[in-house]
Amino acid sequence: MARSTSKAKSSNFSPRTPAAAVDAFRRALPPSKPARQLAPHERLAALDQRAMAIVAELQEFSTTERAGENCLQLTGILTRLSAALNRLALENGLR
Repeated sequence: MARSTSKAKSSNFSPRTPAAAVDAFRRALPPSKPARQLAPHERLAALDQRAMAIVAELQEFSTTERAGENCLQLTGILTRLSAALNRLALENGLR
C-alpha cells in the first residue's frame, strides 16, 4: 500500500518560511534606541585608541613580514596610510 503524500503536499512549508518568520518577528519589535552621539573629544579619544591599535598591529606584521611573502601587501598599506596621514597633516598646518 502506497503512502499518501497529500499531507506533505498540502503543507505550507517553504524553505523561506523560518527566515520570513524571523524577519516578521524582528519587524514587530520596537526600534532600538539610537546610540548616544559622542562629543568630538570623545570621538577623537576613541579614534586615537583605534589608531594606536592599528599601529601596534602593523608593527607586529613589520617584524614578521618585512621580508616575508606578504611584504608587498604590507608595503602598499604603509605607503597608502603614510600618504593619507601626510595629506591630513598638510591640510591642518602641521607640515
